[in-house]
Amino acid sequence: MLQSSLMLKDIRKIALYEPLVYLDKSDMDKFNDMVRRFDEEVSEGKYLKATADIAKADVPSLQRVPSFLLEMFFGLVYLIDDVRTKGNDVRLTALLPTLKFDVQLVNETKGRLEDFRTVPAEVLLLGGSRSESLLKESLDLLNNVLPHVHRIELQGLDHKAAANGGKPERIADELLKFFV
Repeated sequence: MLQSSLMLKDIRKIALYEPLVYLDKSDMDKFNDMVRRFDEEVSEGKYLKATADIAKADVPSLQRVPSFLLEMFFGLVYLIDDVRTKGNDVRLTALLPTLKFDVQLVNETKGRLEDFRTVPAEVLLLGGSRSESLLKESLDLLNNVLPHVHRIELQGLDHKAAANGGKPERIADELLKFFV
């Protein structure tokens, strides 16, 4: 969205919840390797293993949990999601293969951070106080380069807050204040 606003001057306001930008080679190499393994497992139909592996890599406290327990947990999550998904809603397992595209967009920000100094739009950066340092570092970098920026840290929230199982209403409140 930031890149689009550089070309589409009619974009006047942008709100971002914990956007990730390219930080440094070491962090991004780890991140890319983790997502590459995840994508390989998903493409082989190993959704439970892929989800358990990335959860363990993403959440340090889960590293002590046996993988088979995490796989059972995610199996239940996906089963409940399958039962609850109605109409045009998309199942979680259908979204798993799209993670690689998110990572591709992050990689495309390498060496582009300074470009964002000319973003003409007013930007709202939202993040949770309990989110991982990688996300907070990205917010810090963007906060320091964007010319028309307002940053809000939502106390007690993490990266999953925007999801239906999190606290999306807290984020929606901030979006309403910003856009209305």
